[in-house]
Amino acid sequence: MMKNLVMMLVFLFVISPVVAQEEPEPAKKMPEWSLLTQGGEEVKSSDYAGKPLILSFWGTWCPHCKVLHPGLERLRQTYESQGLEMLLISAREPEGADPEGALKERGINIKTVVEGEQLAIEGFNIIGTPTTFFIGPDGTILGSTMASNPDDPRFAQVAEYLLSLPRG
Repeated sequence: MMKNLVMMLVFLFVISPVVAQEEPEPAKKMPEWSLLTQGGEEVKSSDYAGKPLILSFWGTWCPHCKVLHPGLERLRQTYESQGLEMLLISAREPEGADPEGALKERGINIKTVVEGEQLAIEGFNIIGTPTTFFIGPDGTILGSTMASNPDDPRFAQVAEYLLSLPRG
């Protein structure tokens, strides 16, 4: 009973409003991509194959992102040792912005890549930030949210669900 309740909460949290359809759409896979960190390290979608992933689009200019990040950092600290991967993708930064520096100043130690504008629009259909995706080890996008409450317990519930999925 409790497991069903948790699963219901997870799906209410991560699934966008459902529109009636005659046939359900197939699950969408994370697109293939390659981006760089500010230091020039290449990070690719294939780096996360077989791993549960929380991926969040953000910007240094985004006040809601600044609110969300401490909660994501707590998730990283709690679940990274169990195999949960996390990645921040910075987009639409003004000239001279320092995404990695901004995160470090606030005590956020989640890897971030930069210049994610094209991926945000073409690969993930982002309409605003923060937008956080929950991706299973098989690369299936299980859901997304624009929530920014760092204390929302549903983030941890989704992280635990991702960790419970079979890994490749």
